[in-house]
Amino acid sequence: GIRSVNDNYEIFEDVLGLYELSRQNAEAIVEVIFDILTRCGLNISDCRGQSYDGASSMSGIYGSVSDLVLKQQSKAFFVHCNAHCLDLAVHDLTNECPTISNCILFTKDIIDFVRRSPKRLSILKEISNQLSMPYSNLASLCPTRWTRRAESYNSLLNNYELVQEALYTLIEEKGGPGIKANGLHEQMNKFYFFFGLKLGYLLFSATEKLSRIIQSSSCCSQDVLSSAESVILYFERIRDDINFKSFYTKVLKESKSLTDKLILARQRRPPKRYQSSSDSVEFSSYEEFYRQQYMKSLGIVVNMLQNRFTQKNFKLLCNVEKFILYAENNSLDDSNDYFQSIMDFYYGDIDVEKLKVEALMIVDFYQSVIKTNQMNIKQILKISTICEIFNSCEVGKEMFKEYQKLIKLYLTIPVTTATAERTISTLNRLKTAIRSTMTQSCLNLCLLLHIYKEKIDKIDPRQIASKFISSSEKRQHFFGLML
Repeated sequence: GIRSVNDNYEIFEDVLGLYELSRQNAEAIVEVIFDILTRCGLNISDCRGQSYDGASSMSGIYGSVSDLVLKQQSKAFFVHCNAHCLDLAVHDLTNECPTISNCILFTKDIIDFVRRSPKRLSILKEISNQLSMPYSNLASLCPTRWTRRAESYNSLLNNYELVQEALYTLIEEKGGPGIKANGLHEQMNKFYFFFGLKLGYLLFSATEKLSRIIQSSSCCSQDVLSSAESVILYFERIRDDINFKSFYTKVLKESKSLTDKLILARQRRPPKRYQSSSDSVEFSSYEEFYRQQYMKSLGIVVNMLQNRFTQKNFKLLCNVEKFILYAENNSLDDSNDYFQSIMDFYYGDIDVEKLKVEALMIVDFYQSVIKTNQMNIKQILKISTICEIFNSCEVGKEMFKEYQKLIKLYLTIPVTTATAERTISTLNRLKTAIRSTMTQSCLNLCLLLHIYKEKIDKIDPRQIASKFISSSEKRQHFFGLML
């Protein structure tokens, strides 16, 4: 996909299609990228950013796709896809926190066990009618989906008692299904599982809000960093005894009729050959044990988010962002550092001397436009606000050319590969039984038609038919001419 910005600061992420690779090493992928750019009439010298996932062949330090592209164009700064960074942080949480990892595995098993059998779904609905309890569809839990965990957790919480009753009924089945239903029912009766389900929903509902913001094609670096910072601050705020007490009390109240009594896990003494100098932790109460799980989970997710959202190129992007915003906020003292970042980042694209002059004048321009157009803007804190001011006064774009160019270059830097990921999902939906007889080029064209269906609807089919017929004398004799 290609990311671009027009003169009205509108961001576009356009899919160019799919390309069949002969090899999957970095050299072959770079060769394909340059071939596509040449076919589309695009010059690599105009590239100012690139974004991939964290695979070593794509984003490794040496010999990767990003490294080889940088050697051809030093201004094509690499950004690790922030949506993947968030997903990796969530995976790190599930790997390091037993409460979350056990819960997510059993949640997937429970939902899949019920959903994959029409008979079990029918039993679930019958129980719903018998108990006069509302039933909502169970959302499948896919570990690879970026925004699915919270919805799946919530669907199981809403149907918790119904699913328990359904599993209890299914225990009577002979063979494997009955045995599995018994094991899953026993798991749902444990307070430890219910607590993990509520804690997981608390964490995933916040991270998935961040994921939805990041996946927007119009998202820029400022949106990513500010959204991530707000989620981190939220987790840090609720990581105290007061919020834990409130959360724990609520979970206890909701679990009264759903789970068995709380049981502290028996302390196991490891063999002497495995013993270390530190003693194993012993908990004197249930609340103390679950407090440790609560604090540990929040601590892990905060650390992972902070680590994953710290990329080396983000410092340059932050300095450029601060420079764009600094004039309105009158923070001129640090301007030299910002100018140096601009010279490092956009050397040859921006006339720094002209930009310095424009920076001194632009505050008055903002105030004049806001007053003239009666815009309800008290303070400029976002790049989008500056874009709105420039769009309301076209003269400003001519007057502050370097400033406008800087904003467009800043917005051009990609922050995710979400558009490419959505393209693959679209391809999976398009594949049908006739795929075996469809050529790669035909599938590619069908994919593009599906993605750009709104633009296709605006094209007159008569013009297409007329062009198709007129391109061959044989067709003209067969179809006749169309006006």
